[in-house]
Amino acid sequence: MVGSSGEYAIIAPMRVLLVASPAHATVARFTPTLATLAAQGCSIEACLPLSSELTREGIPHVALGDSELDAALRGLTDGDLLIAPLAGPAALGAVAHVIGRGAGAPLLLVDANDAGDLVGSLAMARDGGTVGAAVRERLIQSAAFALASVLAPAARGNDEFPERQLLLLERVRTFQHGENPHQRAAAYQHALRNRAGVLGAQLVQGSEPTLNDVLDLDAGARLVADLPIPSAALIRHTDPIGVATAETPLGALKRALGTDHAAASGAIVALNMPIDRAVAVEIASGSYEAVVAPGVADESAA
Repeated sequence: MVGSSGEYAIIAPMRVLLVASPAHATVARFTPTLATLAAQGCSIEACLPLSSELTREGIPHVALGDSELDAALRGLTDGDLLIAPLAGPAALGAVAHVIGRGAGAPLLLVDANDAGDLVGSLAMARDGGTVGAAVRERLIQSAAFALASVLAPAARGNDEFPERQLLLLERVRTFQHGENPHQRAAAYQHALRNRAGVLGAQLVQGSEPTLNDVLDLDAGARLVADLPIPSAALIRHTDPIGVATAETPLGALKRALGTDHAAASGAIVALNMPIDRAVAVEIASGSYEAVVAPGVADESAA
């Protein structure tokens, strides 16, 4: 492989090293990729426990013992590829080794969802194109994130308030601008938790909220979550304009509006109970940026 300016052109057959636990279901997802690479003339090498599985799938390969596997890993160049779904200590160690090598490290694939882009890039390289630095960086980032996801629970331990922990975030969405038009912004959430809160809410009607809307919606949802049911709050610039509780959802909303009805225009409405028809009619009679609630009690209210 030769390269300049961060781009690489394949000029020799690629070595592909597969390191994984045969008992892990993820391995089967790489079978089509391995078959494609073998058909393109790549040399497939795999740790010994995987040999029978690859043979059953009709993929030509060389089976490697533990000592041979270690030497093969160290011998991979930037023109080669390591496939290592994170299952078992061997795969974890191999991925950490490649990430730690930096310059001159082989291509790295840990997620079968990234295989399509990789195979496409390799096909372009064989036709005289290049495998760019951006492809390599994206694969390394994917592998590093996957590795950190495996290690994060161990780093945290079982303590309620651990001394150290890894905080892994994934981007949920980007915004047209930040709090001000000249700023850029994106929203992230915990990667190891189910999506919850405002960012995990279902959009029932209207356009995607802006960053300022999301900040206000989050502030409102957190506020009413600590209040008796039913309660309502009106929020602008993350500050409450009106907050109230009452016997009925409509009563709570009207009380909140009554604190400063003029300032409520353009605010967000936060409720801690599903929106019923009476509440929907009241909201429709005003002008608000967005509404957040646990649900819609009557589908016709949406």
